[in-house]
Amino acid sequence: MKARFLQGIATLACLLWASQAAAEPGWFWYQIPPPPPPKPRILPKPVPKPVVAKPKPPVPRKKSPPPLSVQWIRVELPKLRDAAINNPSTKNVTQYLSVQKVMFDKAQNFAEKFVQVANTNPVLNYSNFVPRSNDANSEFNTYIAWNKQHALQYLTHHVGMWVFVKHDCPFCNLQLRQYRHLLQQAHFKTIYIDVNGGSVSGVPKNAVFVKDHGQAKLLHLVETPSIVMVYPPDNFAIISQGYQVMASLEQNLLADASYLHLLPKKMSEWSENAYERGVLTTHEIHAASKAGITSPQAISRYIEIQTAARAKNW
Repeated sequence: MKARFLQGIATLACLLWASQAAAEPGWFWYQIPPPPPPKPRILPKPVPKPVVAKPKPPVPRKKSPPPLSVQWIRVELPKLRDAAINNPSTKNVTQYLSVQKVMFDKAQNFAEKFVQVANTNPVLNYSNFVPRSNDANSEFNTYIAWNKQHALQYLTHHVGMWVFVKHDCPFCNLQLRQYRHLLQQAHFKTIYIDVNGGSVSGVPKNAVFVKDHGQAKLLHLVETPSIVMVYPPDNFAIISQGYQVMASLEQNLLADASYLHLLPKKMSEWSENAYERGVLTTHEIHAASKAGITSPQAISRYIEIQTAARAKNW
């Protein structure tokens, strides 16, 4: 009994050892190696499909403009002119002059209709805003000059002037002479400021003449003579730097005063912006497209209404 038990244990040990040895590759010389992995199959490249070009749509033939129209004359008249110059035969010159006559006749017809429509539509007639005849235009400019003088007198009660000069300035005395002409029209309160501490012969003897205490640097003035308009509470506007004649001083002064809203609206319009009467502003012009006004008829109506309103409120 004991011998059978020992024999069974020995048999079991042999089986376990054999199974362990079989699990380890290369242990026995007669073990068959594993087959090599299969080579990857190379697939043929797909043949691209031929691209079939779409047929191009036929180009529409450009329609020729009607004979004797503006578009036709613009193209044909230079050709006829060149042909007549290269070969001034009776035929070539006659053809050129005939088409040229049509061009002049069209211009005459347009001019006559232009005058007729303008004379019957006040808001489209420029002469209703700025007179064109000599006498009327002279009266118009006289009225503008009167308003300019009135505006200058108004400003004498609301602004003052600083005049910067220096003794070695070659144009300061010339500028002071022009400034005196301006003071003869409008008596502005004026302070003359000496930039470099020297005498200036053109300064009036009874004028307020003080030394510069940093005003020129504060105002970033780069040249003398300089004239600066000052107004409450502590504002300023440079009227000129360098020599300016009296008319330029007056124009610059009124332009700055109008821009800074120092003049009443009506006074500013007639003294500085008289030629803008009836002229649509950029905002009014752009407002048409924003409002969806696109057809020629609607645009004409919009322009007439806006122009009439602008002239009425001037």
